[in-house]
Amino acid sequence: MLEIRINGQNADLQADTSIQLEKFNPMLDFDTVQGNRVYDFSLPNSPYNRAILGHVHNPQVAFRNRKFYCEKYFNSKMLESGYVKIAETSNEAFNLFFVENLGEIFGDYQTTPLNQIKEFGNEDVLPNMTGEGTKFVFPAIANDAFYGDNPKPEYNGIVNEYTDGEYNTVARVPMFFLTWVLQKYGEITGWTFTGPFMDDVATSKLILFNLYALDGSDTCYYNNHLPAMTAGGMLIELRKLFNLYLSFDIRKRVCKIEFVEDLLAGDTVHDWTEIASPRHRKVPDLNNRLEISYSIDSNDALLKPIPAEMDKYITPETAINDGGTLLQINSAFSTLLEDETSPKCQQAGLSIEVKENRSESTPKLLFSTGLRTASSRFTGRSLLFTGDDNLIEKSWKRFEKFKENTFFVEKTLTLTPVHLAKFKFPEKVHIQGVNY
Repeated sequence: MLEIRINGQNADLQADTSIQLEKFNPMLDFDTVQGNRVYDFSLPNSPYNRAILGHVHNPQVAFRNRKFYCEKYFNSKMLESGYVKIAETSNEAFNLFFVENLGEIFGDYQTTPLNQIKEFGNEDVLPNMTGEGTKFVFPAIANDAFYGDNPKPEYNGIVNEYTDGEYNTVARVPMFFLTWVLQKYGEITGWTFTGPFMDDVATSKLILFNLYALDGSDTCYYNNHLPAMTAGGMLIELRKLFNLYLSFDIRKRVCKIEFVEDLLAGDTVHDWTEIASPRHRKVPDLNNRLEISYSIDSNDALLKPIPAEMDKYITPETAINDGGTLLQINSAFSTLLEDETSPKCQQAGLSIEVKENRSESTPKLLFSTGLRTASSRFTGRSLLFTGDDNLIEKSWKRFEKFKENTFFVEKTLTLTPVHLAKFKFPEKVHIQGVNY
């Protein structure tokens, strides 16, 4: 028996009420994260439903563009939950539409770039400010082009230069921990970010490289040092770099960030052989080779031409993937080259004292290896495409093998409410000798 609960109360239904539900696997889409889709449905205009929905059909009642928490049950098993709004009312029915749209979950901040959100906070600029190693750090970066054609005599070519127990007063640039930025954004919007990516020894040490110096400033506004992208956009770009699985619990307002490589290594959880039709339609997936890359900063003179360790990776052709095409995955995040002592670039920075130097840096990541050091490598992970523990080896090898010989199957399954209630996309399903 189908039940629809609005704000925890069972709504009256027509005898022929049905719900059409579509689910999308976030593991297979790199450009967006689609939530579940429930098609518009209607509830009868009964006295009980009028009470649940606030008597909005009454012309004397002010209409509020409210969201109602909605749960769908079948035989007492919850199949779906999210929020609905009223599209229109009539004497016969209330027409509702589902609004689990992930394009709206962060409210007023959904479309606001991080570098414009002043609610991240600020603090006075002091010679000894360190961010306590939890908000930001000041890693040394070799960059003799920071002041371009306006060199400062006190600048020695090192951003965040630290000598004799003190930082140089020029070209001092705080670089914020990615996990802190997500956690603070969560406080601002009422969300929580959890999962292995947030807890991993290496990825929890990721910092957001930037070139915005504190020169001449009395106050450090945190947003000035963050990338010009929305939080949702940043999550998508991180997904494309580390092959992440993003899941959103709209009710609890929790975003869980996992590694797809770990999920692919998991055991098979469900056996649906008995409920599967023997008939099916099989379509080969011709996008069976990967092209993994990230955006190269054209303003960094050291990246012309593109060095081999930062150039795109393409799955080699083999007898298995012969005849396939490339699945192109490009992340906006890149990293820096390194010398023996520190990361390095050759790019003009941003300083209120040198207004003509306004070249923006593309988003980049580094690992914080201490209060004053950073690297593109740390604890079994690298941000490069070649070398030990590189991005391909750590984040893409199982997925690459999965794509190499994969196919789409269209098959009818007689799913019970128990099957639907227990099913999660990260979990493998076995059907007639094949794991999906």
